[in-house]
Amino acid sequence: MRMHKIYNNLPSSVKEDVGFPINFMSLTKEQEIFLDRLLFETLTDTLSEVKTSVNQFKDELEGIIEDL
Repeated sequence: MRMHKIYNNLPSSVKEDVGFPINFMSLTKEQEIFLDRLLFETLTDTLSEVKTSVNQFKDELEGIIEDL
């Protein structure tokens, strides 16, 4: 999902509470950069966690296969 869709789907009250505009197109360049970085960091952390989980699952499956 694109950043503008994610942003525009947030409740207006949440955006207003932090002083951000209601619409993505009204963000300042600094606000947009902040959100880009925040989303990037969040996705990077999530991807890393998923990769770790998949590798653990793979190791467990390899152990089960060896036991068969």
